[in-house]
Amino acid sequence: MPVLLEGRPGIIEYSDLNPEGMRARAADGGLLFPYGSIAIHLLNTSFAASLALPLPLHLARKRVRCLVPRTGGVEEREAVKFESFIFDAVPLAASPQFLQTSREEEFAPLKNAAGPDSIATCTAGMIEQHSRWLEACGVQVPREGGRPRYRVEISPLFAADPQILQERLGNTVNKIDEDTLFA
Repeated sequence: MPVLLEGRPGIIEYSDLNPEGMRARAADGGLLFPYGSIAIHLLNTSFAASLALPLPLHLARKRVRCLVPRTGGVEEREAVKFESFIFDAVPLAASPQFLQTSREEEFAPLKNAAGPDSIATCTAGMIEQHSRWLEACGVQVPREGGRPRYRVEISPLFAADPQILQERLGNTVNKIDEDTLFA
């Protein structure tokens, strides 16, 4: 999450915050740290090459499958992983910039095989996004229980946003009535 670190813009890894910090409130009642980082960074190559110092290590606690020497079996156990992140270089940059975006439009993490942040939730998010784009273009997208009834996919080579989609579609599509791919 973007913050000031010793007076310089920087990013804190969410796992480095304690639970109190995650829930901390500002004077207006909103979250003290209301933003997150989706880990998209653009770096000048000369700046990246100048980073001769090692970046700090962060501890990540994760459940992992591991070999148990005494039994030869495999078990899932808690492990500690050391990670370094390029965002730790942000305070060293001359003029770092941050861009606020909509989570629904720009972020669908894929971290798990099933459940939250899985291929199923990423796919559902993409279908919802593309359905919203079509609806913004005046196309009827049938819904069941608030979700698009059909699988709708728009290749980024066809349209990267609703405005380009409108230009590409013109008035050729009025309603989605089956699984549809725009490519």
